[in-house]
Amino acid sequence: MSELELLKDFLTKVKAMREAQRAYFKTGSSNALGQAKNAEYEVDKTISMLDDTGQGQLFGEEEPARALGMPLSTAPQPMDTAPTDGRKILVDASQGGWIEAYWDVEYNEWDTDHHADWFTSLGPKRWMPKPQDEEVQS
Repeated sequence: MSELELLKDFLTKVKAMREAQRAYFKTGSSNALGQAKNAEYEVDKTISMLDDTGQGQLFGEEEPARALGMPLSTAPQPMDTAPTDGRKILVDASQGGWIEAYWDVEYNEWDTDHHADWFTSLGPKRWMPKPQDEEVQS
């Protein structure tokens, strides 16, 4: 099975799990609860079977991008590879989500235009290039 097929299969199982969970929340029936638990078990089993990271992850960081045909340059990269020339990039601040940030050359640290203290305290985890702004056509 190709990586794309594995990803599609996993997505199908996750959707089935979510539908079963919604059915249980709507009805509260024990039958719906059983279906939700079975679907969750299938998702967990798939993650365990395909987990080559040993950390409960279905794929490493590059595999989904490669499977979906994304250039690897746009897949999340480790922070030690991020540009430190002041250009704005997208940074994964964990619990803060993805935000626009840049390396502040003067202070020698990652920063945002809003100088968010929570951002630097969480510490950026990964980065991606910012999508190119599309030109507005009139």
